[in-house]
Amino acid sequence: MTTLCVAVGAAQILFTLRFIRRLRALPASRYGGEAAPPVSVIVPCKGSAERSGETFSSLLGQDYAGPVEYLFVVPSRTGPLFAKLEALLQAASGGRARLLVSGAEPVSCSEKILNLLHGYRHASENSRILVFADFDLVFPRGWLSALVAGLRDPAVGCSTAHALPEAEGLPGELMRLWAAAGIVYLDSMGVVSGNSMAISKDNFAGLEVERAWRTSLCEDLTLAGLLEKSGKKVSFAAAAISACSSPRSLEEVFSLTNKWMLYFRFYVLPVWLLGAALTFFKFYAAGRGLACGAFGPLLVLLASDMLNLSLVSAALAPYGGRLSRRQPPWRRLALALLLQVLYAVNFIASALRREVQWGGYHYRLFSAGRVEVLP
Repeated sequence: MTTLCVAVGAAQILFTLRFIRRLRALPASRYGGEAAPPVSVIVPCKGSAERSGETFSSLLGQDYAGPVEYLFVVPSRTGPLFAKLEALLQAASGGRARLLVSGAEPVSCSEKILNLLHGYRHASENSRILVFADFDLVFPRGWLSALVAGLRDPAVGCSTAHALPEAEGLPGELMRLWAAAGIVYLDSMGVVSGNSMAISKDNFAGLEVERAWRTSLCEDLTLAGLLEKSGKKVSFAAAAISACSSPRSLEEVFSLTNKWMLYFRFYVLPVWLLGAALTFFKFYAAGRGLACGAFGPLLVLLASDMLNLSLVSAALAPYGGRLSRRQPPWRRLALALLLQVLYAVNFIASALRREVQWGGYHYRLFSAGRVEVLP
């Protein structure tokens, strides 16, 4: 059993090293002599207005060399967020940003998708690239340039980047580890992140994304499936990694990650199966070893997990992805153990449910293309 654990740990580390090699081979995140294409950035907005000013400034402060418009889409005029965004747009100069009201009332897809499609229909006719971004993020100055540069390869259908929580306390550190470790596998399997994704207008129309989104809960994972069927690649734009707020409690961490793992089960089953198999093998091997009085399997798995997380941290550090400040070994060990417990709960919870509460709506998933919106 110890030998098998060594093999599994080595495979996990080799997978991460392969990801690191791809990171080093990423193309330049800026346009050179060629003109940067016109872009429409579509941002669905809902929730708290607490960090809206920071998000707004980071978007309008991009260093993109070409023409760009920002379309902020809210479902209604009620609530503090609309008033806050309206004030921010009035204070902004240049007229590059607009505030749209979608009036979204979801029936067969998520409210977020309806907001995205509303922004798409109002995008400038001159735009060649569509960029979709979450509102509750803070974007680095080169975010847009890096995303659009990822589309220069004709074989690439979508350029994407994930968000990493700002590690604050145990919940923030755990959430950041969960997100960062997942990037390795999501990138390898061509999974798109709704945090930031760029696609050409031609590909958006050619893949019939609008039609597929109208019966979907997850815009990003649905797009990933369309790209896979068409043979188009997904490019990971590491320089476009953004920052999001940390969850404030462990309960919130488990709630968020359980929801996302449920999405993976319905939309990217191979990722879900791989993660479930790896997680439950670790628990089985460690438990069987301890039952026989052998600590070898547990120690090997813990050592490989800690090394793997250290490698991921070092790989993402140049892109603003350092997982945490310097920590004592006991805390790193505790986080590695807690992360495996989190994975186990995620997979069990996602296997036993199909309903999600999100953004004031209750959704029931029947399949990747069939969603019911409950009262």
